[in-house]
Amino acid sequence: MIVVIAVAKTHRQGAARAIRRSALVGLILVLAPVVVAAVMMLTQLPPELRALHLAVGAALWASLVV
Repeated sequence: MIVVIAVAKTHRQGAARAIRRSALVGLILVLAPVVVAAVMMLTQLPPELRALHLAVGAALWASLVV
């Protein structure tokens, strides 16, 4: 929710292009694990999707912490 608010705020206030792009990447990285997890549940948790879910979560963490 915080990332969605940040993206909306940066686009509404006319923030610099780099900041808008960073906020959008953060939003995508937050939504990607949700989509991957939903697909995992529908396909009975194949190992490839579990690895993808872990990789996207690590990318999200790295983008927000680093």
